[in-house]
Amino acid sequence: MLAGSGWAAGVAGEAGEGQARPRLAYLVSDLRIPFWDILWRGIRSRAEGLGYRVQVYSANNGAKRELEHAVKVIRGGVDGIIVSPTNSSACATILKFARQGGIPVVIADVGTDGGAFVSYISSDNRDGAYRIGKVLTRRMHALGWGDGRVGIIAIPQTRENGRARTAGFMEALDEAGIRGAGIRQQVDFSYQETYPELFIKKGAPRSTN
Repeated sequence: MLAGSGWAAGVAGEAGEGQARPRLAYLVSDLRIPFWDILWRGIRSRAEGLGYRVQVYSANNGAKRELEHAVKVIRGGVDGIIVSPTNSSACATILKFARQGGIPVVIADVGTDGGAFVSYISSDNRDGAYRIGKVLTRRMHALGWGDGRVGIIAIPQTRENGRARTAGFMEALDEAGIRGAGIRQQVDFSYQETYPELFIKKGAPRSTN
């Protein structure tokens, strides 16, 4: 990831024979979530291939712990930081501290509410959610459920990518003339949180197909 910024290649080129390898820190919101674990494995593989040492620091979905990790690695003098933050506001704080320490930062997903960084790597969250919404609304109309409503269980809207996903999905609903039925934001991203009985509405239409 850092190689794409042009910064990594320069640092790697300066580390000659016998010199210590440059160090990277990956600050991630919660390594227990499979998506972040997969991303970490990719970061580690690429970083090691470029001659870097890299250490991961999981916040276990806690912004306070994430900030503690950031302060630790900045004081420890890492050469670069990759961050997948707990939320976009927290990311802005990390960027502020990293800039004060003269450490470059790459953001890997989620996004930031502000601050200076080398690169932001993400998917097109708004378009992806819009496309999912189009698939859902076409199916609803095909089943004769055009008068139905759609509830949204979303990642936190304090995340830039969360806001983008919601906006794209709502755009698809609006175009199809289907109403929303409110939004519930995830907190711990667990199965139990996503599928509670609260969201199971008695008498809701169900497909037999």
